[in-house]
Amino acid sequence: MTDDRPHPHPLRPQDLEPGDHWARTCPHCHTVIQGGRAGVAAHITVVHPEEGPA
Repeated sequence: MTDDRPHPHPLRPQDLEPGDHWARTCPHCHTVIQGGRAGVAAHITVVHPEEGPA
């Protein structure tokens, strides 16, 4: 079974919203995350759920 729905966050730098940056730093663990604001939000949801959004 394949999932053909759009990915929930950008997969390439050219898919970012204008003004967003591909590489961002997690405000909780300072790890560099790719995928812009959406990539950091996904990281926080998975890795730091107890911290909540930044």
